[in-house]
Amino acid sequence: MYSAVRFMGTDSFVLGNCNLLQKIDNSVDELGVWTWSDLLVALKHCQDSQQVATSSGVIQKWLDTLIVRLAMATEASSSGSISSVDSGSTGRSINILARATWWFKDLSVLSPNLIEMLVKSMVSRKHNHVIIGRFLFYYLKSKFHTASSDEKHRVLEIVIDMLYTLDPNSISCKSLFGVLRPVRCSNTSKSCRNKLESMIGSQIDQATLDDLLIPSPSGRSYRYDVNLVLRLLKAFLRGGCGYPISPGPGAQNPKTK
Repeated sequence: MYSAVRFMGTDSFVLGNCNLLQKIDNSVDELGVWTWSDLLVALKHCQDSQQVATSSGVIQKWLDTLIVRLAMATEASSSGSISSVDSGSTGRSINILARATWWFKDLSVLSPNLIEMLVKSMVSRKHNHVIIGRFLFYYLKSKFHTASSDEKHRVLEIVIDMLYTLDPNSISCKSLFGVLRPVRCSNTSKSCRNKLESMIGSQIDQATLDDLLIPSPSGRSYRYDVNLVLRLLKAFLRGGCGYPISPGPGAQNPKTK
């Protein structure tokens, strides 16, 4: 409705003692009583008219409220045990992981632009980088099932850009290699590819031989992409090509798997 009021120019239309836009603003100011479902519905409805809603600050208010609701889940992840869940993990570790990631599926329906706004806000509020990284990988995987070619390209670039803002210690080398494969098959920008290679290069010492055996581009005479491996090694020697490898705010030492 907010976007409709702006579009129709009825922001000065008066109902009683308050114009229509003011009434909507008053409703937005009562976000504290909105349910989680209400916020998700509002965000999904605004995706098609994001430019108007973003310029008015409405979407940011909704996202800020979502982030506040996620605070308890983020705190639950601070024990660090969520990053070492495997077949031998205790029930307690699994429960901690579930409490920290329960919102992944709900927010994976949002557009890449909204995800970018969400992650930037979470980073600025010093939320746990391990959890943010896990969500970005989850979002990428879930979107690739139904997205068009153009949408996949946009999702890849947003996810890589947002991963680049996180502390490297919160992202595993193996997970980044998983992103490298679809990037090589899509028309992503050179800047995006450079960021991904910098992230991988900064921790190439953790890569396995299987990770490095990447097929060469079609038309090449050699079986594996030796040039890519050389670029990754150069990035490692240069400290990740300027990639911030020192621990950042909200980061945890355990690796995202």
